[in-house]
Amino acid sequence: MPHNSLHGGKKQMKPISLVVAAVALLLASTVAFAQTARYLGMGMTGIAVADDAGALQFNPANLASLDIALPAAAHPQYDPWAHPWDWQVAGSLEVSGDLDYKALHLAGGNSQNGYGLGAYWADTMGADEWSVGFGVQQGANWSWGLGVQNLGSGGGSDTLLHAGLLYEVPQEDASYEPVRLGLHLQDLTDETNNGPFFNLGIAVPLARCLREDVLLVADWWDVSDEIDSTYNLGVEYVAPNEWAVRAGLIGGDELTAGLGYDGGTWKLDLAWAESEQPAVDDEIVATFSRSFK
Repeated sequence: MPHNSLHGGKKQMKPISLVVAAVALLLASTVAFAQTARYLGMGMTGIAVADDAGALQFNPANLASLDIALPAAAHPQYDPWAHPWDWQVAGSLEVSGDLDYKALHLAGGNSQNGYGLGAYWADTMGADEWSVGFGVQQGANWSWGLGVQNLGSGGGSDTLLHAGLLYEVPQEDASYEPVRLGLHLQDLTDETNNGPFFNLGIAVPLARCLREDVLLVADWWDVSDEIDSTYNLGVEYVAPNEWAVRAGLIGGDELTAGLGYDGGTWKLDLAWAESEQPAVDDEIVATFSRSFK
C-alpha cells in the first residue's frame, strides 16, 4: 500500500492510522476483518448484495432489506404482524490459515416498519473490532443507514462513523429480482486522516431459469483512491436443492471460492481465499448462521 505524503497532494497519515485504514477499508490482500464465509467466497463483495447477519460489514443501509425471515412452514404459529422482528445470528471461524480469525454477527429486521439493526465483533490475530448500526427503508426503492465501528484496542483504537445508501432498480421482466446499487461512505469524520472513503457496489440477479438463481456482484472500494482503489468481483449460483456455489476475484489477482447450504432455519457456508504472499497460507473460513423470532 503506497504511503501518502503532503508532497503527493494528500494528507499525511499518522503511523497508527495507516494500519487502521487498511482494516477499515478492506483493502488488505488477506481476509477482511469481520468477513463471513458467504461474501468471502464471492471475492469479498457485498456493498449492494449483503442481506443477512453480515450486512453491516459492507453497508449499513442493507440492514433495511434483510433476507433472514424464517420459512413459514418452520414456525406456522408466528403471525408476521404480531411478531414483526426476524433475527439472525452468525458465527465465523478460521478453519485453516494464519489469521486466527473468529467473529460473531447479529442482525434483525422489522417487516412492518422497514428498518433493521446490526452488530458484530471480530478478532483477527488478537486485534478486536466491533460495530453497531441501523438501516431505514425510505420509500419503495431507497434505504439509508448509519454505523459506528471501533478498531483496535488501548491507545491505538479508532472509532469511525459510516453511512450507506441502497437503491433497488426494478427490471422489466417480473421474474427478475431488482438490480441493487450500493454506496458506502467510510470514516466520515476523518479519524484515519485520509478519509472519508467512498465505496460503490452493484448486484445483478438473473432470472430464475429451471428454478436456479445466479447473482453477479462487483464492488469498487476507495473510489477516490485515497489509499488504494480495489475492484472485487463475485458470482453466486443457487441450485434448486438449496446448495450454493460461489467464486470471486479480489483486486484482480486473488481467487476465492465458496460453498453453502440453506437448511431453512440455519445455513452453513465455507469459503477459501488465495493468498498472494508465499509466506502466508491460504485462508479457509466457515460460518454457521441461525434465524429466529
